[in-house]
Amino acid sequence: MPTSATRARPTRASGAGFTLVELLVVLAILAIAFAIVTPSVTRAIGATGPASVTEELAVALREARSNSIVSTTPVRFTLEAGARRWKAGTREGTWPDGVAVELVPAPQGGEAIVFYPDGTASGGRLFVGSGSSRRILAVDWLTGRVTTPAS
Repeated sequence: MPTSATRARPTRASGAGFTLVELLVVLAILAIAFAIVTPSVTRAIGATGPASVTEELAVALREARSNSIVSTTPVRFTLEAGARRWKAGTREGTWPDGVAVELVPAPQGGEAIVFYPDGTASGGRLFVGSGSSRRILAVDWLTGRVTTPAS
């Protein structure tokens, strides 16, 4: 009977596993691929076209409605088209050159869309466009709901 000292050790099949050099080569290739892909992904994420401006404005409008309900005070959403700037309560933002934004408030809203503490709003529409691309944001006066109807 063989003792534990005389037992044969299992041998590794040749080619099983990776060498340190192989792992380093793979890591170098991945680093190069990451360096090539990162700028194009960053540009795509930071897109500044009508779609991203529309989404940013929708978030600001919804936040203005929520803030009005929580603070129990009316919150106004206004635009300064010439300066490409919007303001919703204490939050402000801008949009890039090449994108036009137009606010068409309901008659009772004056020059702004006003959100009230009960969740309602004065109502109105925002038109966001660049070239032939045009998007619409609508604020319902009865519910204060912000939607993007088909344009």
